[in-house]
Amino acid sequence: MISCGRLFTFFQCDWFKKVVWKRCFIFFGIVCFGIFLGNGKVECSDSRVVSCKNFPDRTVLLTFDDGPSSATKEVLDALKNENASAIFFIVGEKANEREGKKILKLIADSGHMIANHGYKHVTMTKLTEKEQISSLDKTNSCIKEFQKTVLYFRPPGGACNNILKRSVNSLGMKIMFWNVDPRDWKKNDCGARPSHSALKERILKGLEDQGHKGIVLLHDIHLNTALAVPMILDALKKNGYSFMKPEDVLKYQKASK
Repeated sequence: MISCGRLFTFFQCDWFKKVVWKRCFIFFGIVCFGIFLGNGKVECSDSRVVSCKNFPDRTVLLTFDDGPSSATKEVLDALKNENASAIFFIVGEKANEREGKKILKLIADSGHMIANHGYKHVTMTKLTEKEQISSLDKTNSCIKEFQKTVLYFRPPGGACNNILKRSVNSLGMKIMFWNVDPRDWKKNDCGARPSHSALKERILKGLEDQGHKGIVLLHDIHLNTALAVPMILDALKKNGYSFMKPEDVLKYQKASK
C-alpha cells in the first residue's frame, strides 16, 4: 500500500503540478465557457437572430415595443404621412384587451408587421422553458387574429439565453434585437423623458456609429415618443435614410449567419 506521506509527496511533485493541474485548469475553463454559451446573450451571428449587418447603406428598420396603447395611433398616423413601415412588438396581455385588439387591427390594416414581445413584460430568461413557450404561444394567438404568421420575437430588456432561443425557434420565430436605442423610456432627474430633438439627434448619432444602417428601438407606450416620430422620420429622410420594409428583412440575413 502507498503511505499517506508518499501520496502527499506525489501531489507536490513538479510533474503533477505542471501536467495535472494544468489539465484541471483547462477543463474548468471549458466548463465555464459552456455555461457562458448556455446563458449568455445571443449574438447576431446566430442564424436564429436577425441582423442588420447586411442591410443596404443608409437603411433603417423602425421598431416599436411594449404596446399596443392609445399612443400607437399617433405613431401610425406619422408613419402613414411618410409612407414608412415598422414592426410593432406587442405585449400579449395588452393585445388581449378590447382596446388592444382594436389597435392591433389598425396596425395590420395599415400594412405594418406585428411581432411578439411576450405575454407579460417580464424577463423571459427567469421563466422555465414551458412557461416561455406558453407566453410566446399565447401572444402569437393574439396576433394571429390579425396576421397570418408571426416571424419575430424580441426579449423584454434584451435578456436572452439558449433556452429562450430554443423556445422561440420551436414556434418558428427568429429573435430580433436592435442596435440603435435613443432611450426614449428613460426620464431625467426632473422626471421628464427626452425631448423630440434629443431623440432625433440620438438616433442620427446612433446610426452614424453603426455604419449608417440599423434597427431602431422605440416605445409606442409613451406619448412623448409618439409625438416625436414625425420629427424623427423627417430627419431620417433629410439625412438620406430609407425605411426598410419589415417583409424584406429576411432577404438580408443569409450572409449574416
